Amino acid sequence: MDRSKVTENYIFRWFRCGLSLEKTCELCDVSQKTVEGWDKGKPIPGHHRRLMALYGGQELGHHHRDWNGWKIRGNWLITPYGERVTPQQIMWLAAGYAHAVIRLDRPHRRHKKKGA
Repeated sequence: MDRSKVTENYIFRWFRCGLSLEKTCELCDVSQKTVEGWDKGKPIPGHHRRLMALYGGQELGHHHRDWNGWKIRGNWLITPYGERVTPQQIMWLAAGYAHAVIRLDRPHRRHKKKGA
């Protein structure tokens, strides 16, 4: 790209999100010509911009205030305390929680003692 024509979209893609032209095409499932158009100043559709921002590790708080401080970096979800969590850990926790809820929902059965 010609340095005299660096656009805000190019700065967003390359410097803020850390995305190469090729990675942006792959991530957004668009052609190289489309990304080059964005780099020249054509508007980036909102859903592509959000996807690029998530990939680049920007905070999730703009989606909902409950996500303030949370980030995605590569394959990690980063908590506001800096702890890294994998998708597998989240699924494991969710499965454990679901199992506990199912057990709590079952009526407690008391066994009668024999001969009583």
